[in-house]
Amino acid sequence: MPVRPRPSRRLQRRALSAGILLALLVLAPAAWAVARLAPAAAEVLPPLAGPAGSSAGLESGVSNADEGTEGADWQGISYVQPSDALVYEVAQARAGAGASPAEIAQAAARLRTEWEAAAYHGPDPVAGARFQDREARLLQALARGESPASAFDSATGSPDGPLVDGAEGADAPDLEGLLRLFVVAVEFAGEDTLEEYSHPVSISDRTCVTDTLPTYTGPLHDTIPEPSPNDNETFWLDTFDQAFYEQLIFSESGISERPRLDLTDPEDGQPGIDFSGLTMTRFYDEVSGGKVRFDGGPKGVMAWVQVPHSVAWYAGNRCLDGNAGRIQSMNGLPGNPRFPNGVSSLAADVVDAINAADPDFPWADYDLDKDNEIDHVILIHAGIDKSDGGGEYGWQQIWAHRGSVDGRQGGYLADDGGTPDDPTDDVRLRGYTIQPENLYLGVLVHEFGHDLGLPDLYDTGGAGRNSVAWWDLMSLGSRSGRLNGSDPTHLSTRMKMVLDWSQPRVITPTEDAETYVIGQNSGPPAGTDPALLIEIPPSVVPDVRPQGGQQVWSSGYDQNWADSRLTRELDLSAVAPGTPVTLSFDLAYQTQTNRDFFFVEVSADAGTSYTQTRGYRADTGELLTTPDDYPDPNGRLATYGKLRYGYMGSSNGWLRVRHDLSPWAGQAIRVRLRYATDNGGLGYGAYVDNIRIQAAGDTLLDDPVENDDPMGWQSQPGTFTDTEGLGWRLSDGARRYARYYILEWRSTNGFDRGLKYAYNTIYSRQTDEGRRELRVDHLPTNAPGLLVWVWDTRFGSNNNTFDDARFRALPSEGAKGGVMVLDAHPEPIRGPLGGKIENAFGRFDYPPDDNWDGRVLTADSAFNLLPTARITLTASSGGEKPATTVVTPTLQGGLPAVAAFHDALSHSSAVELLPAPVTLSDDGERQRIKRYAFSDPDGGLVVPAAGYYAPRTPAGFTGLGAEQSPPSADVSTEETLYVDRAGQIYTLSVGIADEQEVQGEHSGNPGDVGLHFGFHFEVVDQAADGTQGSVRIWRNPWAAELDATASVTKGDIAVDVGLRNVGGAGDVLVFSDFDEDAAEVDPDYAQLPEGAVFVGIEVDAESALAALRRGEPLTSLRAVPEDGVAVAWVGRLASGAEQRLAYRLRARSAAPSLNIRSLAYALTGSTAALAVHDLRLEWGSRLYLPGLWNQESTR
Repeated sequence: MPVRPRPSRRLQRRALSAGILLALLVLAPAAWAVARLAPAAAEVLPPLAGPAGSSAGLESGVSNADEGTEGADWQGISYVQPSDALVYEVAQARAGAGASPAEIAQAAARLRTEWEAAAYHGPDPVAGARFQDREARLLQALARGESPASAFDSATGSPDGPLVDGAEGADAPDLEGLLRLFVVAVEFAGEDTLEEYSHPVSISDRTCVTDTLPTYTGPLHDTIPEPSPNDNETFWLDTFDQAFYEQLIFSESGISERPRLDLTDPEDGQPGIDFSGLTMTRFYDEVSGGKVRFDGGPKGVMAWVQVPHSVAWYAGNRCLDGNAGRIQSMNGLPGNPRFPNGVSSLAADVVDAINAADPDFPWADYDLDKDNEIDHVILIHAGIDKSDGGGEYGWQQIWAHRGSVDGRQGGYLADDGGTPDDPTDDVRLRGYTIQPENLYLGVLVHEFGHDLGLPDLYDTGGAGRNSVAWWDLMSLGSRSGRLNGSDPTHLSTRMKMVLDWSQPRVITPTEDAETYVIGQNSGPPAGTDPALLIEIPPSVVPDVRPQGGQQVWSSGYDQNWADSRLTRELDLSAVAPGTPVTLSFDLAYQTQTNRDFFFVEVSADAGTSYTQTRGYRADTGELLTTPDDYPDPNGRLATYGKLRYGYMGSSNGWLRVRHDLSPWAGQAIRVRLRYATDNGGLGYGAYVDNIRIQAAGDTLLDDPVENDDPMGWQSQPGTFTDTEGLGWRLSDGARRYARYYILEWRSTNGFDRGLKYAYNTIYSRQTDEGRRELRVDHLPTNAPGLLVWVWDTRFGSNNNTFDDARFRALPSEGAKGGVMVLDAHPEPIRGPLGGKIENAFGRFDYPPDDNWDGRVLTADSAFNLLPTARITLTASSGGEKPATTVVTPTLQGGLPAVAAFHDALSHSSAVELLPAPVTLSDDGERQRIKRYAFSDPDGGLVVPAAGYYAPRTPAGFTGLGAEQSPPSADVSTEETLYVDRAGQIYTLSVGIADEQEVQGEHSGNPGDVGLHFGFHFEVVDQAADGTQGSVRIWRNPWAAELDATASVTKGDIAVDVGLRNVGGAGDVLVFSDFDEDAAEVDPDYAQLPEGAVFVGIEVDAESALAALRRGEPLTSLRAVPEDGVAVAWVGRLASGAEQRLAYRLRARSAAPSLNIRSLAYALTGSTAALAVHDLRLEWGSRLYLPGLWNQESTR
């Protein structure tokens, strides 16, 4: 079983955070354009797009390594995630009787981590690459200031450039129009007998046993047992026939029969769950805005096609030398011609069975794009899926996946068109997805999303829960519903943008607030914006410091299949032949080894042909480029044009290098720097500085690479396929990645009804009768409301929160990712889960392990005007059987509404002081103890900022750690723990993201250190039916919220004004002005809070502000109480800090009402009021009755 490597804590990991990602970037190619950027520091580029390492993972070992390769034509299986039912069943068995809820949760996370390390789940590589290309086009259009939709004006739904490396793969699906699906339900009608077969006992018990003379059969359809009565989550019907699949996939009406009559539908209170309208056709019609529709071709769903073997023939999990391998293994049985990758035989046998039953089957009707492949293949296998435990077939069953058969031949031949010698009219089955008999809508539409190239947005490391959770189909949104996955949620705006199914309105906020009406993501009403897109200043990733100046040449880091060239003419005709001529320069490089290369080339024929030159260290003479006998293991030098002598890998900083130009002495030549990449990972490429050319000691060129002066060098972006990029450009040695806020309004209407049915898993088991028992707490999200997404393109689509490259990256330690949600309620909710750290040195209370699962904590992420609902959360402890299980329900009260996001305030994890220090090691001389921990390390999201700010730390935070050499000397700076959900312990120094040491108490608010950008998004109104929300948006580094109340008792008026600073830390004026004709200062209560004075009628808010800005003290404005007509307060407030201003008035006898206007101003910046609050009291004849009046607030 894979062992997770010990987490690295090296500081330099930070600088590599965005380097190892996939990228496709597009820009219009320019021929021999002079590369000039002024200033270089303003360069902002689109992302290294796509899920990190996806294609690299496919090539380097996401294969069935334990399954062998003999006879295999295996190509990148993408597995469905293990179900919660399987995960918790295995976790409970592993944790054992008496395990606490926290221990069971850790066992579950460890299983997910092991699975993610050994399995690929994500987009089809070809479709994924094209999704990345579309995203790059989109981002480049935005960088040019164009509309998002303009990115696709000249791009098809499936841009189809040449595949240089001959990569196999189907065309990406069209993104509009009719999509035809080839759907076949398969049952296993044969039997298979062997002399012996070694296999694991079950999915959860990996002990190997050997069957002697076994005969394996089945399953046929309709043999899945009914779930246990205690199960409230499993989808089940007593029959899954052709009509069921037709209704689920193609119909408008949905499934006519109500599943699970033992349950009550919370929507209508009737027995069974109403599945009407819940179909794949309707889902994608709604999500795509009517751009996509499906049909099943002339045959519709074919159910049930019988194949002549048992399911074990195709998917049995063999043991090899006593090792059961991975839980998803599908080796099949010996005798299967594709063993030990037996599952790929199933698709071929399905084709053969159909042809045997119908020799005239209309295969060509399922190849609408005429590329000789069936467009979209969905296979459905009888029985419970292996990812769900496999039921009684367990280790024999198929694990739902997307795979291919005979990919290198273009697929398995289904029809030769009657011309065996002419392949142009062949129809082949290559790619397919396979799902279980009890297929539910969520997994169906999620997996089709991968066919469209969509990446997963959950934490694919397995050990964390990021903030996306229920808010996107490509995360937990595929599993929401009244039953598991019955009500999948929508795709988020970023996904729809790239697919060009919906485009947001692009806005640039100013100090003048504007209100926008955003319509629900599940179908915005007419006249509303579908979403808003707001550019944030870019993420900056420093790579190198220029050598002695401010600029360097950069090859770029923005393009797959790049062929970027930087060329200069050099006249050596006056140099005598045989004279030593040397080119030298400072070089730093980071490329994907054996795939991406940097070359130095020379042409003596005006650029018609080029020769590569060897590169050496200038100081030692060491050869740095590939040698003559370099084996080119991936064939990339051949692909790039049979090149040689390339730099690859990492220089680990600057090197001075030299190249010999002596062979060209006496000639006019061109010198060219060239950078070539494939479609794998990208590093930062190459940086070049201080270029010098010398002949026999005479300097022919001395180029410091400064002042935006190209010195004759000309940049020519290029590509080996159809990608585009900026090519070589002047740079300051840092990469800049675009980032955006995306604002969308989520409701519980349409398919977002699933947002009413998130869940918390209580326990899962299989009864002695083989019946599933999965118990969950159903809980609502706090939709309707405003979701604030952060799209940070330096991370591609990678949302693995515990990865060093994200957790320890700028601008602060904490959760970050490619596209994640800001949580309106980021503080964790804790329960009676028994959180502990246990090791050889003791058992230590660890409160962060009492946090409820991230799927619970992220359900209240929306900003709105309503408090969150009260929910019941249940924890179970014990083992596999009910008798050893203790179930503890806990009622959690609702949380106050949070209506506004202000980027001066934190929305991520804090550091807390532990109840007692945790001892990590003790060798007798030094004891490593840690006093501090992150309270919820994968919770919330780090707010974008202009530089480093510390997370929230408690008073007395040492910043020195607690490794003790007796008696008590603090010697370490790795003072803070964080523990992932699998129990892996990490330590770090707070401040590592910026290579500094943080000490003392910090608020965690970027506004307190002046690094916020000043964005503010406030929900001011929302429709009663949830279909839309009004959001006030502005940008100002200073901002405030005001509230006020007044109570009247027998003519005495008690006024209470509250100020909350939601901008940067600074000095603030509060001016509360009352109607002196209606009330006067109560002489018996003339005392004001410190920092406040009464002011007279000659002073209004504007004149008070002007005086204070001139440096006059507040006391210069003071009036005696009997002359007071307003109250003013001045003070310095930290971001998020509050100040209350209370004073007393007495009503004048003739006045029927009183108006009080309160205003807040910053003492620097704009003179406009930050907030205005109006309070009106009307008492008439009720003057002497107690009363409390409400408020009206404006900005």
